[in-house]
Amino acid sequence: VQTVIGAGDLGAALIEHKPAKIFFTGSVETGKTIASAAAKHLIPVNLELGGKNPMVVLKDADVDYATSAALWGMACNGGQACSAVSRILVHRSIFLEFSKRLVEKLKSLRLGKDGEMSFITLPKQKSRYDVQIQQAVQSGATLLTGGVYLENSRQLEPTLWSGSQIETLSVYRDETFGPMASLVPFDSDDEAVQKANDTRYGLVASIFTTRPDKARELALRLEAGSVMINEVLYTVAIPETPWGGPKDSGSGVKHGEAGLLQFTQLRHLHEPRWRGSSYKSLWWFPYTPWQFKTFRAYLELYRGNPLRKLGSLPRLAYAFVKFLTSERRR
Repeated sequence: VQTVIGAGDLGAALIEHKPAKIFFTGSVETGKTIASAAAKHLIPVNLELGGKNPMVVLKDADVDYATSAALWGMACNGGQACSAVSRILVHRSIFLEFSKRLVEKLKSLRLGKDGEMSFITLPKQKSRYDVQIQQAVQSGATLLTGGVYLENSRQLEPTLWSGSQIETLSVYRDETFGPMASLVPFDSDDEAVQKANDTRYGLVASIFTTRPDKARELALRLEAGSVMINEVLYTVAIPETPWGGPKDSGSGVKHGEAGLLQFTQLRHLHEPRWRGSSYKSLWWFPYTPWQFKTFRAYLELYRGNPLRKLGSLPRLAYAFVKFLTSERRR
């Protein structure tokens, strides 16, 4: 194993050396650039890109438990995780209670250098936060809490948005990679699924409910590589489970048995079932009369009504015996 450190120019140079395969974790834009460059050499690419991950909270969910999950899902690692919770969809019957409790918990989070939430990893992240915050403010979105920088702008308070127009804004539709999320109500399971899938990403999703059967039913309808039930974010750290998602979240998977197979080149080895056989295969040229009749009878087993299939059995046996005894195949 060799480790080299560099930026985009180094990545481009590595591609020109035509490696057997490329595995990339990063932004959608960079992933597309890599895939395009690799395609020139037909290099296979495995991409783990972004996410705009929905957390669906059904009306029977434990509100206290679910808000604690949302708190951690938003703020863990300062929200700088591809699997972070960024769209919180809550049934309208518990929306106000959920909103109130989540805001209380977000405000109680200890911040600063001795706090619980980490700092902004790269300064350029702030420009993305600023764009989304500015657009949300100008569009009249409701700021429930946060939106303020701390520690010399090295930390953003956990920020929660809501409002009737929120689903049209960048903060709801584009990856933030920070401690910022949108809170949206829904009225039915079908609407929750529609809202959860209304994104160009498909990395991960969460469902909160006390009904496991309902959770599994909805999970199968969500367009996400991983769906967690009554849990958020952390499955990316479980090496036994596959990780990856459809749409702009990438291609291929990592982790688990499926992920290990991504690092292999599949090869098929075909050999005779009977090693001593030296007869030509039944489908080789030249086609002889009894060979043709054998095939015709054989195909009748797969076509026609059951009565015709039954009648083909003696014809198949007779033709096959004649084929083996009268037409040499060497």
